[in-house]
Amino acid sequence: MFGFYAFNSVMPISIAVFWGVIIYLLFSTIDKQVGVESSTDIATREFADSDASVEELDDIKKKS
Repeated sequence: MFGFYAFNSVMPISIAVFWGVIIYLLFSTIDKQVGVESSTDIATREFADSDASVEELDDIKKKS
């Protein structure tokens, strides 16, 4: 009943979905590996290491 030509319209759609999923998976893992820190996170870590004072930490929190 269904021949090979019946699926010709489905093939380009399935290829586009396949490559879309592959590209999405690649970019979603890249974003997780970068690990961008905010200025508040960096200042809090420096304060915990005693490299920054309370005033510097408060100034950075107010700016962000």
